[in-house]
Amino acid sequence: MNPQEATQNTPVLEIRNLVKDYRTIRAVDNLSFQVKQGCVTGLLGPNGAGKTTTFNIICRFLKATAGQVLVEGVPLDRFTQLKGRIQALPQDAQLPESIPILRQLTFYAQLQGMSRTEAHEEATKALKQVGLGEKLNDRAGALSHGMHQRAAMAQAFLGKPELILLDEPTSGIDPRRASEARDLITELKGETSVLISSHNLSEIQSICDEVVIIHQGKLVYQGSMDELTGQAAEFTVSLRTDTPVDIATIGELPDVAKAEHNTEEQTIKITCEQNADDGAVVSLVLRHLLDAGHLVIDLQRGSSLEDRFLHLTDEAESDEAESTE
Repeated sequence: MNPQEATQNTPVLEIRNLVKDYRTIRAVDNLSFQVKQGCVTGLLGPNGAGKTTTFNIICRFLKATAGQVLVEGVPLDRFTQLKGRIQALPQDAQLPESIPILRQLTFYAQLQGMSRTEAHEEATKALKQVGLGEKLNDRAGALSHGMHQRAAMAQAFLGKPELILLDEPTSGIDPRRASEARDLITELKGETSVLISSHNLSEIQSICDEVVIIHQGKLVYQGSMDELTGQAAEFTVSLRTDTPVDIATIGELPDVAKAEHNTEEQTIKITCEQNADDGAVVSLVLRHLLDAGHLVIDLQRGSSLEDRFLHLTDEAESDEAESTE
């Protein structure tokens, strides 16, 4: 393997056996996961799962009890080598209220090693990206909560960091600005790696390539969004029909592994054969249903992230309860 391939295959962020204890409480419990190069990864978990503690350790706001955090193979304790390579938006981040936001961000950019001219240009660009181009000289204390959140997000976009950490980035932002923020994060794919924590599961599903789910400080799941939700493996068709559905003939269609009919909700859940062309299976099933006189009113690919999240965390809760009995 040549050095370029090695760099490409090195996770931009690697958490190894991370532990954080607060006296008798273990907030993070032997946690290990990775963030791939150029991917947007969602970090999920119920309240108290250890998400914010993990973020704070990666940001060096907290010191781990045990374990290691590496950015492109460099341990966090060699922080000088990571200068400018990590940017973060902590939960409920606060900017000094009496200083204009452009001046603040210019200062933060200078701390990354930019000249004053470069820092001013970069800060202006970042604030315009989050829709604050007309508020450059406003003091942070004069901004609404949503504007303040966007100014804090702009700070995380300064320069060209290899890793951006976003903890509840759209909290308190109106729907239009939240949508714009999601678009910004999506545009970073392939160039910058992003680790984002949010309770908005539909938001996570719409922008993330990978998912990490933790429960009581332990890893419950890590993998691709498609694998977790079954986007390429299953789909559900909703019908409006008075004609009986011949579910057996649907199950015999090419590349259909299983067909399940919910007669009460008038839905059919299709699971595709492994490595099947799911688009072709969808077309085949829809054509079959229409030819049989059924009206198709909706098609949903895979399961929702919310359904899978609740299932996995419920299982983790049950396992934990059994282990303590």
